[in-house]
Amino acid sequence: MFFNQGLVAGDIQFHNIDGTLVDCSCSISGESIPQNIDDIFNLSTYNAKMVLLVEKDATFQKLVQDRFITSNAILVTAKGMPDLSTRFINQFVILETVGSQDDGCLLFVDNFNKTCF
Repeated sequence: MFFNQGLVAGDIQFHNIDGTLVDCSCSISGESIPQNIDDIFNLSTYNAKMVLLVEKDATFQKLVQDRFITSNAILVTAKGMPDLSTRFINQFVILETVGSQDDGCLLFVDNFNKTCF
């Protein structure tokens, strides 16, 4: 049984396999990331300057409901361990937002005993 695990909200949009445009900036609870990477077409972001990857779905929902997302931010959750499609979205948004900037990215972790690369 397959189910969509990841959610995304903010300045990102894509077309799904049936050609429907999924505009994540209009979402009130996050848009589901399709389970199959091949079902994601024309992935794009226009003004995103910040990406926030959130581990827990409850935290993601709270941030979306409190309108934390601005017009220049993307919020992604995998609801725990990310599936391949969520990893694909994460890689895309990080490369699109910080890949060309000289200042790189800032990483926050909630457990200082973990090593982050």
